[in-house]
Amino acid sequence: MNDILMPGVYRGINATRYHSDPAPAPSLSNSIIGPLLNKSPRHAMLQHPRLNASYERTDNSVFDLGRAAHSLLLEGEDIASVIDADDWRTKAAKDARDEARANGLVPLLKHQHEQATAMVKAAREFVASTQHAGIFSDGHGEQAMVWEMDGIYCRALVDWLTEDRSLVIDYKTTGADCPQAWMRGHMVQHGYDTQAEFTKLGLNHLGHHGAKFLFLVQETEAPHMCYFVEPSESMAAVAVSKITRATKLWRECLSQNKWPGYQKTPYEAEAAAWSIADEEGKL
Repeated sequence: MNDILMPGVYRGINATRYHSDPAPAPSLSNSIIGPLLNKSPRHAMLQHPRLNASYERTDNSVFDLGRAAHSLLLEGEDIASVIDADDWRTKAAKDARDEARANGLVPLLKHQHEQATAMVKAAREFVASTQHAGIFSDGHGEQAMVWEMDGIYCRALVDWLTEDRSLVIDYKTTGADCPQAWMRGHMVQHGYDTQAEFTKLGLNHLGHHGAKFLFLVQETEAPHMCYFVEPSESMAAVAVSKITRATKLWRECLSQNKWPGYQKTPYEAEAAAWSIADEEGKL
């Protein structure tokens, strides 16, 4: 494979190259940990660019607004192609959207682009009002990491890493209506718990110990409120346990080139604790 990245932290690695997996051998990333543990090794293999020759990464339009805001905030680059239409229903709008994607841009309607711009303005104002004011002048965005541990390669793409590599900022946009809803309904469901610990683990293996990881979360609805979230010790401990299981399973499957799917024997469906309690109360 060309342009292999040996263990280290790299700037200027575009998303296409990173997601193609430029590590010396097929590497484990946080996006693979989810299907590996929650579905099956076969699901993980089929979603891996180095293990599935037919794999094609697709962009979900649901994340277009977040991608545009992400690029504006962290890289100062407007990657949107603004489409002069009220919606995507017309053929002309759809054709313009397809052309934008083919050119590597994010297609946004005019009001969506205005929304992304307003979000970035609100995010910058929020950060400037906190103890992390000026953080986006200290460090760089979109840094790729490759490391080796326990006989396997791993990789991560970091939204923002400070110059001394002591703080990671990961920017998330959300439709959740409050911090509690985001923490309860999004962190574990979307693998953000393991993302934080996996990134810190990578920095540790590269000699940068004790890094702090913060999520900068922003609501997509006006007035685009922001807040920081830091995983607690208990969440971190559970996440580390998941990562340990994932690395063990990945190493075994990779070394044997065996990627089993779901188990052959029936799964046993258990009644939820709340369901049992509810039924007992009616007897």
